[in-house]
Amino acid sequence: MTQQSFDVVIPCYNPKAGWAKHLINSLKELDQTTPDFKLNKLIVVNDGSPTGFSSELSDLQTDQWHLEIIEHDSNKGKGAAIRTGLSKSQADISMFTDVDVPYLIADMAEMIKVLGKGQVDLALGVRGESYYSTLSRFRRFVSKGLLGLNKTLFNLSIGDTQGGLKAMNKIGRAVVIATKIDRYLFDLETVRLASKKSLKIIGVEVRLQPDIQLPGLGLKTLI
Repeated sequence: MTQQSFDVVIPCYNPKAGWAKHLINSLKELDQTTPDFKLNKLIVVNDGSPTGFSSELSDLQTDQWHLEIIEHDSNKGKGAAIRTGLSKSQADISMFTDVDVPYLIADMAEMIKVLGKGQVDLALGVRGESYYSTLSRFRRFVSKGLLGLNKTLFNLSIGDTQGGLKAMNKIGRAVVIATKIDRYLFDLETVRLASKKSLKIIGVEVRLQPDIQLPGLGLKTLI
C-alpha cells in the first residue's frame, strides 16, 4: 500500500525562543503517529517577524522531510501567510496550524487519517469547552459570539471556524488559496467558501496541549 503524503504549513510571526526545536519534535511525533502517511514537506512562512525567527532556523534542519522557508517582507497576516505556504504544497493532504503546535498530536493525526479515507475535502479542528475556559474574557466573548453568528447568520453546519488547525485534500487546498482575507476572519471565509462550493466538511474535536498558554486577542489581530 502506497503511503499518502502530507505537508504542514506553519505561519510564523515573532515566535518565542525555542520554537524551532519544539516544532521539529512535534512533527516527528506526528510522523510517527501516522504510519500510513508520510510527512513530505514542512513549509514555514515568516510573516515579517522583526525578531525571534532567523536565529533558530538551523534547528529546523532534518533529513526526515523536505523543508521550505518563505519570507514575507512585512507582516501581512495569518491568512496571507497560509495562502503563501499552501501555494507551495503539492502533497495529497495539506495541514496548517500555529507555530507553537497548540493541539494534541493525537488529534492532529486523527484529522490526517480522516482525510486519508478520501471522503472529506476539509477537516476542521473543533474546540470543546475545556479550550474556552483557558481564554481571556474578551477572547472568549468574541469566539463564542462568532460561534453563534456562524450558525444563525451564515448558516454553517459547523460553528467553530476559528480553531486554527485545518487539514484538506487538493480540492480543499485550492479553495483556501482562493480566499482573500488576511487576518482573524480568514478561517471563517475559508469555511464559508468551502460550503458555497459544496465541499465535504467535517469537524474533528481537538484538545490543547497541557502547557499551552493562549495570548489575548488584540485589535490588530481582528483587522
